[in-house]
Amino acid sequence: MEESVLGGDEFLIMLCSVGSNPREEARTYAEDIIQNLNKSFIIEYERIHIGCSIGGAV
Repeated sequence: MEESVLGGDEFLIMLCSVGSNPREEARTYAEDIIQNLNKSFIIEYERIHIGCSIGGAV
């Protein structure tokens, strides 16, 4: 049996949709996550900006 392991910079979100359009619901969640992660923040008086990408599977 093969085991999947996530790296230190990866995370997994599982969505259980009860709506009529689960793919659109997943897209909305993904866009919201990207928008929030792309906000800059300040550490020790330095403005930091990170980016991310999201993939999906059904």
